[in-house]
Amino acid sequence: MTQTAATAPQADKLVEIDGDMLAALLASRVCHDLAGPINALNNGVEFLQVAEQGGRDQALGVISDGAVQASARLQFFRMAFGASGSQGAPEQVETLRDLMNAYLAGGRATLDWQSGEETVPRSCVQLLLNIALVAYEALPRGGILRIAVMGGDRVKLVAMGEGPAIKFDSRIRTLLAEGRADLEEGPLLSKEAPALLAHRLARKLRAELSFGDEAGRVLIAATV
Repeated sequence: MTQTAATAPQADKLVEIDGDMLAALLASRVCHDLAGPINALNNGVEFLQVAEQGGRDQALGVISDGAVQASARLQFFRMAFGASGSQGAPEQVETLRDLMNAYLAGGRATLDWQSGEETVPRSCVQLLLNIALVAYEALPRGGILRIAVMGGDRVKLVAMGEGPAIKFDSRIRTLLAEGRADLEEGPLLSKEAPALLAHRLARKLRAELSFGDEAGRVLIAATV
C-alpha cells in the first residue's frame, strides 16, 4: 500500500480552512446523519395516526428503529466531535466499539475491531473515531471497517476500509495532510469534515498521520 504525504493540487490554490468553517461542516454532518432517523420517526407517527390496529405494531417498530438510530448517532457524535471525546479518564475500548457498531448498524459497512488494549487514552479518542469515519466514507458500496489500537511507548490508531469500490480522492488526502483545500473545485462537503478534524487533532497531539490506498483497501493510521 502506497503511503501518502500531501498529494495536493497546485499549492497556490489551497485555502486554509478556519475554525468557523470546520464548526459549520461538523454541524452539517450531524444534521445530515440525523435526517434519516428523524424522518423515520415522523413517518412512523403519521402512519400510527391513520393505521388500523394491525398496522400499529409496524408503525411502532418504525418509530422505535428511528429513535434507536438517532440516539446512537448522537452519542457517537458527542464523543467524536464534542468535548467529551477529549477530556477525562481513558475510555474503555468496549465502549468505543459499541458506539461504532451502533453508528454503523443497518448501514453499508460492518465493523471488525481488533485491539489488545482495554482502554484508549482520552486524548486519542476523537482522532480514532474521526479517522474511522474517513475510512468509512471511502466505502461508498460497503465493505468492512477494521479498527485497531496498539499500545506501547506510543499509541498507534489504525482505521482500514476494505470493499469493492474505494473512493479516496485527492481532496480528502489534502485535508488529512494539510488541513487545506482547493475551493475552486467546489465547496467543502459535510462528509469531508472528519478528514479536516482528524488533521487538526493530529496536529494538536503532534501525531504522525499517514494514509494510503490500493485496490479494494484504504488505510489511515496515527501514531501519537
